[in-house]
Amino acid sequence: MFIKPKKSLGQNFLIDQKVLEQIVDTVEIKNKEVLEIGPGSGNLTTFILKKNPKKFYTIEKDNELALLLHDKFINQITIINDDVLKISEDKISTEKLTVFGNLPYNISTEILSKWIVNLDKKIWFESLVLMFQKEVAERIIAESNTSKYGRLSILSNWKLNIKRIIDIKPQSFSPRPKVDSTLLLFTPKE
Repeated sequence: MFIKPKKSLGQNFLIDQKVLEQIVDTVEIKNKEVLEIGPGSGNLTTFILKKNPKKFYTIEKDNELALLLHDKFINQITIINDDVLKISEDKISTEKLTVFGNLPYNISTEILSKWIVNLDKKIWFESLVLMFQKEVAERIIAESNTSKYGRLSILSNWKLNIKRIIDIKPQSFSPRPKVDSTLLLFTPKE
């Protein structure tokens, strides 16, 4: 079943096997609970499952993709067919989650900001392995007194430790975005 990516949902599917492997190797997930945001056609999902997570949740807004994922990964994942911005993440599991996300670039900062601001209530994740447009990632990890430093840098570094993992070229995706991407690892500060 071929699904045409929807521009309105910012869909660019990651297809580079080497990059997919690097992403799942960023953190140890064996016997842990995992959440994937925007699994799309399930390319990263397949690699995550190979690492034997204890429980695996996905949030997919696109109804067609949610059905595709349901058929492709019968009884292997729990699919939440909803908008990530409308979900209360701390209600997904009682355990801290390891989160993977090739986030839609048009709402990536909104998602990250929501999660950081809500950390006052409860730290619901162990780590976040998230992909951003490279320019946005540079703003997130910017040092003070640099041109890219701003509100997003301050907010992100306020409650999270952040590490740049890899930069990803447009040819790693289908359809190809017009920009480079960067994978970041976030862990809550003590």
